[in-house]
Amino acid sequence: MLKVLDRPVSQDRQPEAIVADDRPRHSVRLDIQGLRAIAVVSVVLNHLLNWPSGGFVGVDVFFVVSGYLITGLLLREQQKSNRISIAGFYRRRVKRIIPAAALVLFLTCTLTPVILGFDRARTTFTDGLWALLFVGNWRQYFDRTDYFGASAQPSPLEHFWSLGVEEQFYLVWPWLLILVFTLIPTRTQTQLAKARLIACATMGLIVAASFTWAIVQTASSSQQAYFSSFTRAWELGIGALVAMGARYTAKIPVHLRPTIAWAGLAGIIACIFGIDPELPFPGPWALAPVAATALVIAAGEGGYPERRVWVLSNPVSGFIGDISYSMYIVHLPVIVVMGSLVDTRELTYAVITLALILALAVASYYLVEDPVRRSTWLDRPSPGLRQIRHSRPAKVTVALLLAYSIAIVGVAAHIRSEPQESSTIPAYVSASKEVLCFGAAARAERNTCKPIDDRNLYPSPQDASEQKSKMLRCMAKFDAPAMRVCRLGERTKPKIRIALIGDSHASTLNGVLSDVADERKWQLDIYAGAGCRPGVEYRCPGMANALDTINREHYDVVLTTGFFDAMLIFVDGKIPAGPGVAPSIAAAWQRIIDSGNRLIVITDVPSIDRETVDCLTRVTTTIDSDCSVPRAGALRRTTFDRAVELTHGESVVDMTDLFCDQSRCRTIIGNVIVYADIFSHLTDTFSKTYGRYLADALEKRFPADTHSFKSRK
Repeated sequence: MLKVLDRPVSQDRQPEAIVADDRPRHSVRLDIQGLRAIAVVSVVLNHLLNWPSGGFVGVDVFFVVSGYLITGLLLREQQKSNRISIAGFYRRRVKRIIPAAALVLFLTCTLTPVILGFDRARTTFTDGLWALLFVGNWRQYFDRTDYFGASAQPSPLEHFWSLGVEEQFYLVWPWLLILVFTLIPTRTQTQLAKARLIACATMGLIVAASFTWAIVQTASSSQQAYFSSFTRAWELGIGALVAMGARYTAKIPVHLRPTIAWAGLAGIIACIFGIDPELPFPGPWALAPVAATALVIAAGEGGYPERRVWVLSNPVSGFIGDISYSMYIVHLPVIVVMGSLVDTRELTYAVITLALILALAVASYYLVEDPVRRSTWLDRPSPGLRQIRHSRPAKVTVALLLAYSIAIVGVAAHIRSEPQESSTIPAYVSASKEVLCFGAAARAERNTCKPIDDRNLYPSPQDASEQKSKMLRCMAKFDAPAMRVCRLGERTKPKIRIALIGDSHASTLNGVLSDVADERKWQLDIYAGAGCRPGVEYRCPGMANALDTINREHYDVVLTTGFFDAMLIFVDGKIPAGPGVAPSIAAAWQRIIDSGNRLIVITDVPSIDRETVDCLTRVTTTIDSDCSVPRAGALRRTTFDRAVELTHGESVVDMTDLFCDQSRCRTIIGNVIVYADIFSHLTDTFSKTYGRYLADALEKRFPADTHSFKSRK
């Protein structure tokens, strides 16, 4: 993803050494505008519709175009004035990039608390700060974001990572050019040619090193490689090499240029529809769209009749190319925000979202991006500032932004100042002596519970993602050397000693069973770690020690549960649990049983997908909204079922019927939102209502002689 860069310099001002005499005389290169249009449309459609599969390569097209245009601009300046003005270069960058980007960041960050909720707003604010400093790609890098993961809800500012890659490249490349032209005299054409050759060789080394590292890091950690400036620099470098070789590509015979351009264009289209996220990217597969884009640019260096490659030179492509930067920076915030307001499965969502993206892009281009770029702001500070200060449109814009800010902050403050009853059990439920149809009771006791006269959701859609505090309290992070242990319930004279071991879904039972453990005098020790499954030590080095401890302690009962069929997508590629690990899980369960422990395996809760989370967190969601999922898809338990078959002596507690009927699994039960996130973690509110029913099912399988404390040490 990326922005589109500085408008190409007028062709009639380009040096003869770079541009052939037969180049068409236009204010812009229409083929490059066409490339911009194809790139931005493919990225927008990929984010909106998850189609075409390789639409994300539009970013790579932008990188090449960027490297070509900026390097050409620097070379022309050096040839014309025998110097490169760093101040002038960065002044143009600021005028070109920052105004529209800052406006999008501002509007997005102020809207998210109201529309997306404060949990996502905190993340968005942080993303906005990193994006404003043009280091957003490194936030994604260190967070190990999976760009292609369908599991996580995307940040509305995630796409700013590509601007960071570009601007970091331009913090280095102009200085390298200046260094070369300073060390090598350029008073004669021979000296100038030598200096350019050295600059070209320098960039060639950068391209080779960066591309090699892209292949290496993609193989070891594809998520990080996707966002790294070091694995992406070669793409901008290819564009720079095309610019430095312009005097040679301009000599390509005119009759061959359209053929080469069509070949490059066909390559880009093939990548957009043929590349998919499963291929190693960016190394080496980004080479395909990068090379294809370089072909198109090189073919157009000497010019050719526009009608010969009409796909790139038609008026529609030119218009979209003009607004492509604005279109790129506004598209993802619009997609994410609209997804929280409208059902993403409806055709109207796609139509309205596309129309809104286009309208905002046009407004951004004509009201902000182009006027600022053409203004004297930063060129002549004093007159420019006076001109802005006395401009009526500027005054109106400032007034509207101030009014907007005050309104948004006021609404957000009002929302947070209201009693947050929706984030816990309502008082009338806690005070009732009757069983009300609230939360899990609405299904567990649906024939006898008392209906409630309440239209609210608990928690609210905006607050649902915040309700994971008890789960997080009892869970070690990925790769932690030891699993975290939470000790709940009765510690002196427990009726039963219970160990619970597993992943984040096991940790969720902290919220489910904490009150129950106190009430029923259980000693409950929870051993939990992110992604930890008995017998599977990938990303969980503390699992073996935890199992040894449990077997040594000889608990009365050992419980286990987990998202057994999850995919560990955070680092090191996509590692599915799959049926292949079922024997390892079963072997660990069998060791627990053979050590004299009673093992009870709790089936996992039904799993949900991204569309379901979008539905649950949509501000328009009510208790009547159908955010349910098909039962068949929600009960993905291949690994679990196989592990149970391979184990002898365990008991199984299946709570599926509390969540599902014969065809659908419910995600809103008794006015309560069941899930907090895409990883199928339960909300704290639902957990509290679910505890007694799970405890009742467990007690039916407890040993009969566990009503007094027995020291087993």
